[in-house]
Amino acid sequence: MKKLPFILAFCLTAVYNVAAQPFAFISDTQGPMKVETVIMKTERNIEATDKLLADLSRIPHRAVFFLGDMVSTGSSFGAWERIDRFLTTMRERNTPVYAAYGNHEYMLLSSVGEKNFAQRFPNIPNTGYIVVQDSIAVVVFNSNFSKLNKNTQQTQHQWYERSLDSLNKANDIKFIIVACHHAPYTNSNVVNPNKNVQELYVPAYVNTPKAALFLSGHSHHLEYFDIYQKKFLVIGGGGGLWQDFKKESKHDFTDLIGENQKPRYFYLQITRIGNSLQASVRGFTVEDFGKFEDYPIVSIPFSTTTPYL
Repeated sequence: MKKLPFILAFCLTAVYNVAAQPFAFISDTQGPMKVETVIMKTERNIEATDKLLADLSRIPHRAVFFLGDMVSTGSSFGAWERIDRFLTTMRERNTPVYAAYGNHEYMLLSSVGEKNFAQRFPNIPNTGYIVVQDSIAVVVFNSNFSKLNKNTQQTQHQWYERSLDSLNKANDIKFIIVACHHAPYTNSNVVNPNKNVQELYVPAYVNTPKAALFLSGHSHHLEYFDIYQKKFLVIGGGGGLWQDFKKESKHDFTDLIGENQKPRYFYLQITRIGNSLQASVRGFTVEDFGKFEDYPIVSIPFSTTTPYL
């Protein structure tokens, strides 16, 4: 009988630790392509990705999401070796891993890239899907619209709007996170804000009270925007080559994180604490390469307020 308090305390601690485990999101872990290195500077990119994935493997997470461009060329089987090692480790630790298609997954032969993706993520469609854990619903869609025929594009869009509406009405859902590869907003000087994502997918997000965060990659930066009183994060810091920003005077959108407050390489962690969603990134700078630090970004309270648009 004397062991009972210890056993009870251990069980309570275990339950607490599971509840406190964050979701992890990482994007743009692709290695540099040879043609890219001719015009863009490399900065220990592959080593940076290895360190990020090792850190992700070490820290317990509720689930891990790749938001596209996992590999340099999706049709090259060898390009997947790093991801394969990571997936094996996560399976051994019973941590689910999910993914979204990026544009690099479709290079060079899109059909082979889709096959390679499907081999690693057999239960994930090439359009949208939903993951629900800890009263958080993560809604992922494919923003590579040119790779989807018109009927598939329309079907995905209709599914997306119905899903947000249904999840918003569900009593067991407190927060909705929307995620895709292409950023609707960015100040990158290399890739443009995606107009299709802006016009087709942002409105439903903005008009859904429980939708708390819109996540994307493609732009190899950390960017945080508050647009229409809703939160948007660009998290393309998984190791891809650095992409210059536009000059500050030419920024199209106000970034709420100063340049001296950002790591170069990082992944995002999201944790629900009571009725709030805590978002922070974990990573390191080029100057302090491999020295991980945590960078708090935003705390978002639970909301059922009237839509903004």
